Amino acid sequence: MPDLLERKKPSSLNGVIEEAWKELESRDRATVAKHSLGELKDGVLEILFLGERYLLDFDERVVKNVDGSAANRFFATLVLHYVVGVDESMPTGELVSFREFWGGESYHGAFVSRAIQPVKDAFAEAPEELEGRAEKLGGRRVDRGDVSYEIPVFPKVALTIIIWRGDEEIPGSANMLFDRLAGRILHTEDLAALGELVARMLVQ
Repeated sequence: MPDLLERKKPSSLNGVIEEAWKELESRDRATVAKHSLGELKDGVLEILFLGERYLLDFDERVVKNVDGSAANRFFATLVLHYVVGVDESMPTGELVSFREFWGGESYHGAFVSRAIQPVKDAFAEAPEELEGRAEKLGGRRVDRGDVSYEIPVFPKVALTIIIWRGDEEIPGSANMLFDRLAGRILHTEDLAALGELVARMLVQ
């Protein structure tokens, strides 16, 4: 995903990451763990992000991979924003399109081209091929369109991929929907990045 990461240079993320850690300084760690549905042990919070475990070390103020190495700073930013933004609220079960989030309308065209279009191109003619790839990300089958999967991004943030099969008369189509709670936890820019990231992981 080189061009995705190029738009988020590590140097440009330093201030964003520092801001997130400052926000977490004043919060009770046990409450943060409870709200984020993570596991807190010895000052380290473990959070699942797209099926991988990430460790937030509050004392060292760093996000790590499970092997102890520093996590990719782009991923670290998304994990920190999730932990900062989450509260006691649980997913609503109401699925909404990206354009319904604050500022989503103005960025919707880019979201379609970078997230939805690649999924459509890859799976609209053969929706069944989505199955194995979605399940590798922990996805579960849901009853929408011809084939659809809910992909768990964070414990309280999921992304639903929907595919409608094309035929000789009607081209196939695709969509991505989020639970409405996602817009209360993460910035719209973060949701756009997550959509693009999931699309790349499914298509590659």
